Amino acid sequence: MQDLIAAGRTNSYCTTSIVVATSIGPFRTETNYHREFVVSQLIASALEPDRREIAGNALRRTVVDLIGLSLIAKHIHWNVVGPNFRSVHLDLDELVAVAREFTDKAAERAAAIGVNPDGRVGAVANTVGDEGHDAEWQQDSEVIATIVDHLAAVIERLRERITVTESADPVTHDLLIDITAQLEKLHWMWQAQTGDRRRLGTHS
Repeated sequence: MQDLIAAGRTNSYCTTSIVVATSIGPFRTETNYHREFVVSQLIASALEPDRREIAGNALRRTVVDLIGLSLIAKHIHWNVVGPNFRSVHLDLDELVAVAREFTDKAAERAAAIGVNPDGRVGAVANTVGDEGHDAEWQQDSEVIATIVDHLAAVIERLRERITVTESADPVTHDLLIDITAQLEKLHWMWQAQTGDRRRLGTHS
C-alpha cells in the first residue's frame, strides 16, 4: 500500500481486482482487471483493510451499474414510441428514480467507509457502453424486453456482491439486499408487461 501526502493529508492507494462488463450483443459479462482506488485516511472506518476493500469494490461497482441503468432508462424514456408509449414512458421514469436513489445510497456508503466512489463518465462508459441503444425511436415492446434484460444483468451482479460482502461488512451487505429487492420487484413488473410465459418462468 503506497502512502501519498497531499495538502498535508494522507491517503492510501489500494490495488485491487475490479470487475468490468464487456459486450456480447445486448448483454454484458464481467471480467477482472486491476486498478487503483483511493482509500482515504481522512475517513476512519471500523472495518479492517481487507474487509473495507471487499465492501468498497462491491459498492463502487454497484454505483457504476446503477448510474448506467439510470442513463439507459432515461435515454429510452425519451425515445420510446408505440401504443403503450405513455405507460412505458412513465415506468421508465420510476426506474430512473429508483436507480438514482440507490446510486446515492451506495456512493455514500462507500464514502462512509473511506472508499472513494467513482461516478465519472469514463467509469460508466467502460462498464455500460451504448450497444443496443440506438439514437432513434424505439418500439415499446422492444423497450420492455431491453429493460428486462438489463435489470436481470444488474441483479445477477448484485447477488454476487451480496454473497461476497456477507461476512466482510454486514451493513454493505444489507444495503445491497435492499437494492436487489427493489430491482427484483421492478424486474417482475417489467416482465409482466411482456405476457411472455417463458420470461415469467410459467409453462403451459
